[in-house]
Amino acid sequence: MQEYLVYYPTGSNAGGAVILHGNGDGTPVRAELDQNVSNINAGTFRSTDYNDWQPISNPIQVANAGAHHSAYPDLVGIAGKPDGSSFLTSYVNHGLTGGYGDVVPLSVPTPTGGADWSSWTITSAQTATGTALFLRQAATGTLYLWNDFTASDAGTADYTSYLLSEDFYTGENVTLRAADINGDSTGDLWAVADGAAATAWLVTGGTITAQPSQELPAA
Repeated sequence: MQEYLVYYPTGSNAGGAVILHGNGDGTPVRAELDQNVSNINAGTFRSTDYNDWQPISNPIQVANAGAHHSAYPDLVGIAGKPDGSSFLTSYVNHGLTGGYGDVVPLSVPTPTGGADWSSWTITSAQTATGTALFLRQAATGTLYLWNDFTASDAGTADYTSYLLSEDFYTGENVTLRAADINGDSTGDLWAVADGAAATAWLVTGGTITAQPSQELPAA
Protein backbone atom coordinates (compact mmCIF):
# COMPACT_ATOMS: atom_id res chain seq x y z
CA MET A 1 0.00 0.00 0.00
CA GLN A 2 1.32 3.44 -0.93
CA GLU A 3 1.00 6.04 1.80
CA TYR A 4 1.85 9.74 1.81
CA LEU A 5 3.36 11.96 4.47
CA VAL A 6 2.32 15.57 4.01
CA TYR A 7 4.50 18.01 5.94
CA TYR A 8 3.65 21.66 6.65
CA PRO A 9 6.82 23.82 6.89
CA THR A 10 4.80 27.04 7.26
CA GLY A 11 1.24 28.19 7.97
CA SER A 12 -1.13 27.57 10.85
CA ASN A 13 0.14 24.00 11.34
CA ALA A 14 3.84 24.77 10.80
CA GLY A 15 5.97 21.81 11.85
CA GLY A 16 3.02 19.42 11.80
CA ALA A 17 2.28 16.62 9.37
CA VAL A 18 -0.33 14.08 8.40
CA ILE A 19 0.01 10.56 7.01
CA LEU A 20 -2.55 9.68 4.34
CA HIS A 21 -3.04 5.91 4.41
CA GLY A 22 -3.30 3.94 1.19
CA ASN A 23 -6.42 1.94 0.38
CA GLY A 24 -4.61 -1.24 -0.62
CA ASP A 25 -6.34 -1.52 -3.97
CA GLY A 26 -4.69 1.17 -6.06
CA THR A 27 -7.62 3.59 -5.91
CA PRO A 28 -7.05 7.30 -5.22
CA VAL A 29 -6.52 8.33 -1.59
CA ARG A 30 -9.59 10.33 -0.48
CA ALA A 31 -8.63 11.19 3.09
CA GLU A 32 -11.02 14.15 3.11
CA LEU A 33 -13.87 11.65 2.81
CA ASP A 34 -12.80 8.58 4.79
CA GLN A 35 -10.52 10.30 7.37
CA ASN A 36 -8.08 7.39 7.02
CA VAL A 37 -5.21 9.50 8.36
CA SER A 38 -2.72 9.73 11.22
CA ASN A 39 -1.73 13.17 12.50
CA ILE A 40 1.76 14.22 13.59
CA ASN A 41 1.61 17.15 15.99
CA ALA A 42 3.39 20.43 15.33
CA GLY A 43 6.57 20.50 17.38
CA THR A 44 7.37 16.81 16.89
CA PHE A 45 10.38 17.70 14.74
CA ARG A 46 11.78 20.44 17.05
CA SER A 47 14.52 19.88 19.60
CA THR A 48 17.47 21.49 21.40
CA ASP A 49 21.17 21.33 20.61
CA TYR A 50 22.56 20.54 24.05
CA ASN A 51 26.07 21.51 22.97
CA ASP A 52 25.13 25.21 22.82
CA TRP A 53 21.53 25.08 24.16
CA GLN A 54 20.09 26.59 21.01
CA PRO A 55 16.71 25.37 19.77
CA ILE A 56 16.65 23.31 16.58
CA SER A 57 13.88 24.62 14.35
CA ASN A 58 11.20 22.75 12.51
CA PRO A 59 12.74 21.39 9.29
CA ILE A 60 12.13 23.40 6.16
CA GLN A 61 11.56 20.09 4.34
CA VAL A 62 11.64 16.35 4.97
CA ALA A 63 12.10 13.22 2.85
CA ASN A 64 11.81 9.45 3.32
CA ALA A 65 15.08 7.98 4.60
CA GLY A 66 14.03 4.31 4.62
CA ALA A 67 12.79 1.97 7.35
CA HIS A 68 15.87 1.17 9.43
CA HIS A 69 14.50 1.07 13.00
CA SER A 70 10.90 -0.13 12.60
CA ALA A 71 8.29 -0.87 9.95
CA TYR A 72 7.82 2.87 9.52
CA PRO A 73 10.36 4.96 7.60
CA ASP A 74 12.85 7.31 9.18
CA LEU A 75 13.01 10.83 7.76
CA VAL A 76 15.82 13.11 6.67
CA GLY A 77 15.39 16.88 6.64
CA ILE A 78 17.04 20.28 6.67
CA ALA A 79 16.74 22.42 9.80
CA GLY A 80 18.53 25.31 11.49
CA LYS A 81 19.21 27.26 14.68
CA PRO A 82 18.83 30.93 15.72
CA ASP A 83 22.53 31.59 15.00
CA GLY A 84 21.73 31.17 11.29
CA SER A 85 23.36 27.77 10.86
CA SER A 86 21.59 25.06 8.88
CA PHE A 87 22.26 21.35 8.69
CA LEU A 88 20.98 17.97 7.56
CA THR A 89 18.85 16.21 10.20
CA SER A 90 17.68 12.67 10.88
CA TYR A 91 14.31 11.78 12.45
CA VAL A 92 14.20 8.19 13.66
CA ASN A 93 10.88 6.34 13.88
CA HIS A 94 10.50 4.09 16.90
CA GLY A 95 7.67 1.89 15.71
CA LEU A 96 4.69 4.25 15.79
CA THR A 97 2.75 5.79 12.94
CA GLY A 98 3.81 9.28 14.02
CA GLY A 99 6.64 8.25 16.34
CA TYR A 100 9.34 10.73 15.38
CA GLY A 101 10.61 11.69 18.82
CA ASP A 102 14.35 12.00 18.18
CA VAL A 103 16.04 14.80 16.23
CA VAL A 104 19.65 14.03 15.27
CA PRO A 105 21.68 16.82 13.58
CA LEU A 106 24.05 15.26 11.06
CA SER A 107 27.65 16.46 10.83
CA VAL A 108 27.60 16.10 7.05
CA PRO A 109 28.70 18.90 4.71
CA THR A 110 26.67 19.83 1.67
CA PRO A 111 27.53 17.98 -1.56
CA THR A 112 29.90 20.83 -2.45
CA GLY A 113 31.60 20.75 0.97
CA GLY A 114 29.85 23.74 2.55
CA ALA A 115 27.51 24.34 5.48
CA ASP A 116 24.81 26.30 3.60
CA TRP A 117 22.18 23.58 3.80
CA SER A 118 19.31 26.07 3.69
CA SER A 119 20.15 26.74 0.01
CA TRP A 120 19.54 23.09 -0.92
CA THR A 121 16.39 21.04 -1.51
CA ILE A 122 16.06 17.28 -1.12
CA THR A 123 13.82 14.51 -2.37
CA SER A 124 14.20 10.74 -2.11
CA ALA A 125 13.07 7.40 -3.49
CA GLN A 126 13.30 3.90 -2.07
CA THR A 127 15.04 1.41 -4.36
CA ALA A 128 16.05 -2.23 -4.12
CA THR A 129 19.37 -1.24 -2.51
CA GLY A 130 18.20 1.57 -0.22
CA THR A 131 17.48 5.29 -0.22
CA ALA A 132 18.30 7.40 -3.27
CA LEU A 133 18.60 10.98 -1.96
CA PHE A 134 18.67 13.77 -4.55
CA LEU A 135 20.07 17.18 -3.57
CA ARG A 136 19.69 20.35 -5.66
CA GLN A 137 20.96 23.90 -5.18
CA ALA A 138 18.61 26.12 -7.17
CA ALA A 139 20.89 29.15 -7.54
CA THR A 140 23.72 27.18 -9.16
CA GLY A 141 21.75 24.35 -10.77
CA THR A 142 23.96 21.80 -9.03
CA LEU A 143 22.31 18.38 -8.70
CA TYR A 144 23.71 15.42 -6.78
CA LEU A 145 22.55 11.89 -6.04
CA TRP A 146 23.54 10.34 -2.72
CA ASN A 147 22.86 6.69 -3.37
CA ASP A 148 22.19 4.18 -0.58
CA PHE A 149 21.94 7.00 1.96
CA THR A 150 21.85 5.87 5.60
CA ALA A 151 22.03 8.16 8.64
CA SER A 152 23.51 6.95 11.92
CA ASP A 153 22.38 7.63 15.48
CA ALA A 154 25.84 9.10 16.08
CA GLY A 155 25.14 11.98 13.67
CA THR A 156 27.02 10.76 10.61
CA ALA A 157 25.83 9.31 7.29
CA ASP A 158 26.97 6.82 4.67
CA TYR A 159 26.28 7.25 0.95
CA THR A 160 27.84 7.12 -2.50
CA SER A 161 27.86 10.56 -4.12
CA TYR A 162 27.30 11.30 -7.82
CA LEU A 163 27.38 14.74 -9.45
CA LEU A 164 24.53 14.50 -11.96
CA SER A 165 24.44 18.05 -13.31
CA GLU A 166 25.90 21.53 -12.87
CA ASP A 167 23.08 23.31 -14.73
CA PHE A 168 19.88 21.55 -13.66
CA TYR A 169 17.11 24.18 -14.03
CA THR A 170 19.53 26.86 -12.82
CA GLY A 171 17.69 29.63 -10.97
CA GLU A 172 14.27 28.18 -11.83
CA ASN A 173 11.40 27.43 -9.47
CA VAL A 174 10.97 23.71 -10.07
CA THR A 175 9.36 20.96 -7.99
CA LEU A 176 11.26 17.67 -7.80
CA ARG A 177 9.94 14.24 -6.80
CA ALA A 178 12.05 11.09 -6.84
CA ALA A 179 10.87 7.64 -7.94
CA ASP A 180 12.11 4.55 -9.72
CA ILE A 181 10.32 5.64 -12.87
CA ASN A 182 11.49 2.91 -15.24
CA GLY A 183 11.70 0.06 -12.72
CA ASP A 184 15.45 -0.53 -12.99
CA SER A 185 16.06 -0.30 -9.20
CA THR A 186 17.72 3.11 -9.61
CA GLY A 187 16.22 6.36 -8.34
CA ASP A 188 15.04 8.84 -11.00
CA LEU A 189 13.42 12.28 -10.90
CA TRP A 190 10.17 13.90 -11.92
CA ALA A 191 10.58 17.66 -12.44
CA VAL A 192 7.58 19.98 -12.71
CA ALA A 193 8.55 23.44 -13.98
CA ASP A 194 6.63 26.60 -14.81
CA GLY A 195 3.69 25.95 -17.09
CA ALA A 196 3.01 22.57 -15.42
CA ALA A 197 5.47 20.82 -17.73
CA ALA A 198 6.44 17.49 -16.15
CA THR A 199 9.70 15.89 -17.25
CA ALA A 200 11.00 12.47 -16.30
CA TRP A 201 14.77 12.39 -15.77
CA LEU A 202 16.23 8.89 -15.83
CA VAL A 203 19.43 8.11 -13.95
CA THR A 204 21.95 5.52 -15.16
CA GLY A 205 25.15 5.35 -13.16
CA GLY A 206 26.22 8.96 -12.76
CA THR A 207 24.31 10.27 -15.77
CA ILE A 208 20.85 11.85 -15.84
CA THR A 209 18.87 12.10 -19.09
CA ALA A 210 15.63 13.97 -19.81
CA GLN A 211 12.65 12.28 -21.42
CA PRO A 212 9.98 14.10 -23.47
CA SER A 213 8.00 16.55 -21.30
CA GLN A 214 4.29 16.22 -20.66
CA GLU A 215 1.94 19.05 -19.71
CA LEU A 216 -0.06 18.33 -16.58
CA PRO A 217 -3.81 19.13 -16.74
CA ALA A 218 -4.63 22.35 -14.89
CA ALA A 219 -8.03 21.18 -13.69
